[in-house]
Amino acid sequence: MDRFSKQIYEAGINDGRAEGKAESIKNLMSTLNVSIDQAMDICISPLLVVGST
Repeated sequence: MDRFSKQIYEAGINDGRAEGKAESIKNLMSTLNVSIDQAMDICISPLLVVGST
């Protein structure tokens, strides 16, 4: 694969990842009925595991 083709391929992969993340945020907002800011905070917060030591 030449350099230009590789750049096009990687750009497509990155676009797909960004689109997937945006869709996840929208689903979180809908499911939990939260604002976009709250959804973003939830995504970067570590998960708490109940009963862990």
